[in-house]
Amino acid sequence: MAKPSTPCRGEDPAPVEGRTTLTPGLVSAIVVNWNGRRFLDECLDALAAQDYRPIETIVVDNGSVDGSVELLEHRQDVRLIRNPRNLGFAAANNIALRAATGEYVLLLNYDATLEPGYVASLVAALQRDERLGSATGKLLRPAGAGTPRVIDSTGHVIFRNDWAANRGENEPDGPAHDLAGEVFGVCAAAGLYRRAMLDDVTVDGEVLDSTFFTYLEDVDLDRRSRLGRDPAAHFQEPHLDDHQKRPRRIAHLEAAWHPRLHRGEIHAGDDPLPGLRRRGLANDPRDAAGVATPPAYPGASNRTQPGDGPVVCPLSLPDQAPRCARARTATLDLSVVIVNFNTRDPLRDCLASLRPELAGMDAEVMVVDNASTDGSVAMLAEEFAEAKVLINPANVGFGRANNRALRQAQGRDVLLLNPDTLVRRGAVRTLMGALHALPGAVAVGPRVLRPDGRLDLACRRSFPSPGVAAARLLGLSRLFPGSPRLARYNLTHQDPDQPGEIDAGTAAALCLSLEPLAAVGFFDEDFFMYGEDLDLCYRLKQRGGRIYYVPSATVLHLKGMASGRQATAMLREFHRSMWLFYKKHYFHGWRAALAPLVWLGIQLRHGMVLGWNLVRGRQVVSP
Repeated sequence: MAKPSTPCRGEDPAPVEGRTTLTPGLVSAIVVNWNGRRFLDECLDALAAQDYRPIETIVVDNGSVDGSVELLEHRQDVRLIRNPRNLGFAAANNIALRAATGEYVLLLNYDATLEPGYVASLVAALQRDERLGSATGKLLRPAGAGTPRVIDSTGHVIFRNDWAANRGENEPDGPAHDLAGEVFGVCAAAGLYRRAMLDDVTVDGEVLDSTFFTYLEDVDLDRRSRLGRDPAAHFQEPHLDDHQKRPRRIAHLEAAWHPRLHRGEIHAGDDPLPGLRRRGLANDPRDAAGVATPPAYPGASNRTQPGDGPVVCPLSLPDQAPRCARARTATLDLSVVIVNFNTRDPLRDCLASLRPELAGMDAEVMVVDNASTDGSVAMLAEEFAEAKVLINPANVGFGRANNRALRQAQGRDVLLLNPDTLVRRGAVRTLMGALHALPGAVAVGPRVLRPDGRLDLACRRSFPSPGVAAARLLGLSRLFPGSPRLARYNLTHQDPDQPGEIDAGTAAALCLSLEPLAAVGFFDEDFFMYGEDLDLCYRLKQRGGRIYYVPSATVLHLKGMASGRQATAMLREFHRSMWLFYKKHYFHGWRAALAPLVWLGIQLRHGMVLGWNLVRGRQVVSP
């Protein structure tokens, strides 16, 4: 690593008035440390190993007592600034920024390790287009032996209720995370910024608002940048294997588009972007990133207009592809995902009903087979060669099987279907149209009918809070189906012909936007079968998404074609999912005190239904 031109050993912070004269091409790498001695050497050695020059490294120590200062004083490749106490992440970075002279600024956590080409790739991206104001990459948490890596962040997303999140957090790393795209902002754990952009968003002499002691200061920076209509984009490729053994983050790369505040909108271009790497990422050199025209934000607000989706538009364009407004990672309009387990004949009918619906549409059909033994796979190969078939070696459950397909889906939207459903004419286009027309919609569900014409009550539901669940478990919702208070779970007091917002639909037939679906981590695989759709809808609504019931689209659901053959096991799973949902979302505050009663109620209901099945010789899972 190139040493700073005027290295300073152990200086105390001093204010710097005015705007610093910048050195063209110089990267100022800033590491804020507080008792991170055990990580510092590896972090700084990785910086020194970067193949980009010149880099100045500034370490701000926040009053460490673990020997960090002594270690840093022996390093000749860093400029050390000592704070007498822990001033916080934001304030310490601001001190270093006043001393930094680089055209670019790299904010780096002391527990992050960069791949060798990380800085060079990011700088190259910024140099290709001065509208690109910040860059970061796919953050990975190192995995233990035999376990997959898990995503820490692929950039920030923000939703209509101002909830900010790390895109892809806690998801296993996979191909779905190797796509380039626009994000709301970048993570300051290993983010590269153009200094001119930081100067443009500085408020009262602070780049990072020191009101944030630690955490979310980078999201606040994203917001101020977005007020100037500065989009951010994310570029990445499959990362190299990493052999870290400590449970720490590893940095590779990603990039964010960020025109300066006075530049206004981004216009179309077609420059390819080379491979980038950071904290868990690396780019396919064949990939290029497009840039999207940012949405127009009214006044000083970064909220989306009614009808827009989440403020995130990932992009993934082939090399030399032209950039376009509002580009996305999706290469298709729709991905249909069906999970199959020994339902060959109903699956055949389902796919046959889909064919005319998808005619003329850029769509893919993905069938995940959970180790069927009834000839389903052979039937698919012979009669539906256009379907992409993913074969699991065992029955891994509904949620996990869906996730396998969803991580590979190329559609802008996703239609989840059970294999024992039949799609009525016009339903697919009606759902897709509603998904993009209804305010804040992230999911829409059709009217789902049973073979006898009755409404499948699962297609429009409220979340099973203790009061709602009690009314259902005690049978009060059946006794008083017209009561708004007692029949809230299945909304039987509402006209099924009227569309409206709901808490949850059913994954037997549900159309979703892929971006927010990916942002919340797809299905929770702890739910083997049943309850996973309620949980997914709950998490989507927590993040500001809205879910609608659209009765003008109709799907017929035969119901129970797979579960009915093993009703006892599925009945047990149905009630296990009830308890799992309660523990996950309601086991806090005063509701935790109700847990024993809830558990007992679920067990009593399980026993009652099991007994009725035996007495009446039926195989019903959800009566």
